[in-house]
Amino acid sequence: EPDKQQEEVAKEEKATTEIADKNKELELKNNKTDKNEESELESNLSSSENKKDTVESFLNSQLSDSETKKIMENANIDYDKATDEEINTEILRASLIEMANNKKKTETLATPQRTMFRAMATPTALRAAVNQDEELQKSLGYTDDYTFASMLFDPGKLDSDDALNSNIIPFDLHSYMSGANSGNRYKIDLKLDPIIAEH
Repeated sequence: EPDKQQEEVAKEEKATTEIADKNKELELKNNKTDKNEESELESNLSSSENKKDTVESFLNSQLSDSETKKIMENANIDYDKATDEEINTEILRASLIEMANNKKKTETLATPQRTMFRAMATPTALRAAVNQDEELQKSLGYTDDYTFASMLFDPGKLDSDDALNSNIIPFDLHSYMSGANSGNRYKIDLKLDPIIAEH
């Protein structure tokens, strides 16, 4: 009997290790892909003499003059020192803030804006833009119809008196946005492990 249990434990450990190795492989592959991606704005900047004019021209081709002006005002960029990637990230951040501020006024995101975000938002740039701005994370977290790259289920302590005397598991959901407006609403469907559910 003990030998059988040891065998099962060894099998489980091997399976867990294999899964972890596959996940690590995927993560490395994704990181390489992200690094090779360049947004349309970055491409324009790489062949440009006047980076500020290039950014303004890019925004004007997608948005109204007033939106472009607000984004340019909100972007904190030293065009002489910043890299093309840094400029792209900061403009994307300022654009997302402008979009989040306007979300209350308009129900659907205008098509030109969706196109612009797709043109600017490589996964790396979007992660950087969102991660740098706590206010933006809060705003977009409550914005309808957004696609989230990952939802992290973070359970609370289960050994507290409250948890032990209850049939409710305390938890938080952390969302990491990396996508554009999908136009659809999604429902989060959490399923408990059968072993936990039996308790």
